[in-house]
Amino acid sequence: WEEMDREQSRVTSARITELESLVDKLQKEAEHLREQRNQQKQLADSNARQRDMFKTLLTQSTGFSLPPQGQDSS
Repeated sequence: WEEMDREQSRVTSARITELESLVDKLQKEAEHLREQRNQQKQLADSNARQRDMFKTLLTQSTGFSLPPQGQDSS
C-alpha cells in the first residue's frame, strides 16, 4: 500500500506542476491579449481623431461639410 500511496502522490504532484505551468502560460497569454486590445483601441482612437481633424480642415478650407458618421447617404 505504501508503494501505491507514493506513486499516487508522485502522479498527483506531477499533475499539479503541469496545471500550475498551464495556468502561468494562460495568464501570460491573457496579459498579451489585453495589451494587444489596448494597442488596437489606441490606434482606433488615433484614427478617429485624425478623421475628425481632416473633416474640420476640409470644412474650414472649402466650406464643404461631410455628413455625420453613421448616417445613410441614400
